[in-house]
Amino acid sequence: MKFSIIAFLSLAGSIVALPTAPLEARDNPSLAPITLVDGPSHSDNVTCKRGSYAASYSGEDVYEAVQYAIALMQNGETRGKAKYPHSLHGNSTEHPLNFPESCPADKSRYEYPLEKGSYYNGGPKNQTTGNERVVFYHKDDEIDTQNHPKAYFCGLITSGGKKNGEFRNC
Repeated sequence: MKFSIIAFLSLAGSIVALPTAPLEARDNPSLAPITLVDGPSHSDNVTCKRGSYAASYSGEDVYEAVQYAIALMQNGETRGKAKYPHSLHGNSTEHPLNFPESCPADKSRYEYPLEKGSYYNGGPKNQTTGNERVVFYHKDDEIDTQNHPKAYFCGLITSGGKKNGEFRNC
């Protein structure tokens, strides 16, 4: 009987010592086409400036960020410490954010981090994001004539490298 208890405790100790997967190692959701109303063309460049800070993204970077965010939403998933995509329905800064009428300030207006040449997937240790976010408006049941999810491009916002996280429109 002593052998079986010792064997059990030995096995239990080895299970605890197994390596775990890093936080950023996640499967990507399936990316289906979306319709991004009023978004930049895939070949356009969009620049965010704040003082001497400037960052440029392609229209394709913007599209892919919204496409990825909607795929996450459809799967009930988020990425990163701030759990993106998340709703951006208020203006709590001293510099109000301005968006078109197609992007009302309700729970269906979202933000998602922008990446150049890819899309944000949590970053190292599931925390790192860049300075820019794409803002879009999307209701779960809204689709286009081809049955693709439909979203409205609201614009880009940037913290412009400021550590206080205060965002302004690009």
